[in-house]
Amino acid sequence: MAKPQSNTHEFRPPVVLDAYAVINALHFAVKWASWNVFCFVAGISLVITLGSTYILLRSIPSYDEIQALRNEKAQLSNTINVLEQRGGRATVGNCPTQGNSQRMCVRVIGSGGERYFAVIDGY
Repeated sequence: MAKPQSNTHEFRPPVVLDAYAVINALHFAVKWASWNVFCFVAGISLVITLGSTYILLRSIPSYDEIQALRNEKAQLSNTINVLEQRGGRATVGNCPTQGNSQRMCVRVIGSGGERYFAVIDGY
């Protein structure tokens, strides 16, 4: 003989069951949306962090580049010292004798001691 089944569940009208389904669907939608927003923000943060790190590392010169620039500076300083010892000093400024003070001139001391200004070509 069949055992009688006891109904331990309380009776809920169909409207209440639909409300529970809607609440469960809303909870799922909120969890899904929260997870998507979190992933989006984490992804954007990762891209910004990696991009700024890449730009920073590309803009800082390496040790070899710094050494090369120091060597070049030393060579240029030596060249300037040699030119100064050989009389390679020049005074550059605006032309005092010309009416147009926008022109650049170099002070020249001739062999007889006369001093005059010569206009630099292109200036």
